[in-house]
Amino acid sequence: MGFKLVLGMLMAVVLTSGVRWASFWTGVLLIPWVAPTVVSALNFLWIFDGSLGVLNYVLVKVLRIMPQGVGWLSEPGTAMASVIAVNIWRGFPFFGISFLAGMKAIPAELYEAAAVDGATSLQRFRHITLPGVKNIVIIVMLLSTIWTFNDFQILRPRLHHGRPAPHPARGAGELHHGRRLRLGLPHGGRRPHHAPGHRRLHLPAEVHGGGPHRGQREGVAAGG
Repeated sequence: MGFKLVLGMLMAVVLTSGVRWASFWTGVLLIPWVAPTVVSALNFLWIFDGSLGVLNYVLVKVLRIMPQGVGWLSEPGTAMASVIAVNIWRGFPFFGISFLAGMKAIPAELYEAAAVDGATSLQRFRHITLPGVKNIVIIVMLLSTIWTFNDFQILRPRLHHGRPAPHPARGAGELHHGRRLRLGLPHGGRRPHHAPGHRRLHLPAEVHGGGPHRGQREGVAAGG
């Protein structure tokens, strides 16, 4: 939450400082917020991949900071940090655009009067900007907290107790195998005789032997 707040405030301050192509940079910085969740998840899955990921390639091959790559989404020590980084990347543009709207609503005369009185940029930010966007900060933080608690769209598909989630086909097979075990069926497919709920069917002799008993057939043939 704090990272989103700081990055969003920095984004709004830079965009209101008269930077060139402010509209263009505003649109670029809004891409993480407006991009579909599936696209963001797939991009970061590629970035954090343990063998072919961009992050490992930069750290190992380009910068040579690490001797070998790290499974960012499969290691318990880095999985949570990776997911937090994705959440920050997706959430800070909302903070920035909200703060930007609040700063543009502050009258420019207040900044001009403060500059005439000799106030520095830091003092103008502290005594004019922050009080002007205080209510927006409270609302945005409340909304971001609620959305973060409900944001399992990236966490749930790729993480499963600190390790990659099973493949859908393999997971279906494991579910089917677990269901068979609960029903008392072995992996081969036939129900054992000692399984709970097993009922042996007692069929007539004709069904097992294909007709009357052999002795009975012989007696009937001799009598005939």
